[in-house]
Amino acid sequence: MTKYLTFKGDSEFRQILILSLLSGKPVIIEDIRHLEDELGLTDYEVSLLKLIDELTNGTKTKLNETGTRLVFSPGFIIGGEVSHECSLSVPIGYYMEVLVCLAAFSKKKFNVTLHGVTHGHGHPNVDTLKHVTLSYCKKLGLHSAELTINKRGYSPGGGGQVVFTCNTLKVVKPVQCSILAR
Repeated sequence: MTKYLTFKGDSEFRQILILSLLSGKPVIIEDIRHLEDELGLTDYEVSLLKLIDELTNGTKTKLNETGTRLVFSPGFIIGGEVSHECSLSVPIGYYMEVLVCLAAFSKKKFNVTLHGVTHGHGHPNVDTLKHVTLSYCKKLGLHSAELTINKRGYSPGGGGQVVFTCNTLKVVKPVQCSILAR
């Protein structure tokens, strides 16, 4: 019998999915916005689940009618070439933060084209991801991680396009802290 880890609420939604995929542990997320006027998962969270489904093999998601309960059984991170229309409610950075965490552990090279809003509020814009996040990824051994900005797109119409490519990682390098912060 499969043991599910159970979480309540919508906080840390992406982190729960990332850790579920990396650990292979299935999860149940209950009471997702159950007290709000707009019940359940948002359009961008559903879009993220669709993107994860495209990049994995064997992932199963089951939502109840109101969208307030998600049963997520992770599959294998396959990667490959994928094109995805992101929700215009959040910037592409919302999706990219998940992809950066998963790309190194896929079976095949990630070659993901995302369409939508490149700059918005609440999540890093594509320039921050390209120049800051990916530079740290390179220090961890992901030298092939690249983000190409083909078109910029702003809310409400979107229209932006980015391509994220990353090879799989054979060995994870440990992080050495040489200076202690005070």
